[in-house]
Amino acid sequence: MFEQQVNVVTMTASGAVSAGLAVGPTASVAASGGYAVGIATSDAQAGEPVGVATSGSIVKAIVGAAVAAGAALEVGTGGKLVTLSTGKLVALALEAASAADQKVLVLVK
Repeated sequence: MFEQQVNVVTMTASGAVSAGLAVGPTASVAASGGYAVGIATSDAQAGEPVGVATSGSIVKAIVGAAVAAGAALEVGTGGKLVTLSTGKLVALALEAASAADQKVLVLVK
């Protein structure tokens, strides 16, 4: 599999953000179950620029639990992606993860 960052925007981080976490509309780690602009492509501290892969991009994201390939994903605790339950659709898993804190390829929605 490969990464393809089709749509990447640069935002000014309003808090610490790590590559692979979901980024919310305020340019900080997205809230659990909430909306996400995309997935951070770089680490940043508050006030620094952070790249965010948006809709249509294929990037590595950090998961908060095991996920199946093809699963619809939402934001979980700490901006990590988890299988969609009651939150907002953020991405689709393109590969499986057997445990939390693994990086998997996702298609950002």
